[in-house]
Amino acid sequence: MSLSTKQVDDVVRSVLDVMLRLDVSDLKRSPELTPQPLMVRAQVSLNGSWRGQVMLFVAPELAREMAAVMTQGEPQSMGREETFDAVGELANMIAGNLKPLLPGARSLSMPQVSDQGVAPMPANFPVELSYRLDGMRLCVSVAGGSSNN
Repeated sequence: MSLSTKQVDDVVRSVLDVMLRLDVSDLKRSPELTPQPLMVRAQVSLNGSWRGQVMLFVAPELAREMAAVMTQGEPQSMGREETFDAVGELANMIAGNLKPLLPGARSLSMPQVSDQGVAPMPANFPVELSYRLDGMRLCVSVAGGSSNN
C-alpha cells in the first residue's frame, strides 16, 4: 500500500494547523521539489512490515518561526536546539499521523535532525510535496513499502 499525494498533503496541513495554529490557506503548494542546501532536515523512519521514512526540510527562517510558535518565544531568540526540536517534533507528528494509513507500520524512530545541507534525494520517494509560506520553503517526502520479513 502506498500513500497518495492528497493523503500526505492533508496530514501536513492538519499537523501545521494543530501544532502551529497556522492558517493552512496561507500554505501554498510549490512546484519546486528539490530541497535547497542548508535547510533544516528531519527524518523519521517507520518500521514494521511496512518500512519507510518521512523527511521534512524547512528553510532556517521558517524553522525559527515554527520554534517560536511552539515555545511561545521570539523567532530571533530561537537557537539551534529549539529549532531542531521544533522541526523534529513536526516530522514526528507528520509520521505519526501517516502511520495509521499504512497497514503494517508499527513504530516510529526518533527524529534525526541536521542542518548540514541536503543529500541527494533517493529516486524512490513516491510522494514529494513542496510548500511556500511567506516566501519560505518547506518540503515533505515520504517513501517506503511492505517488506517480506
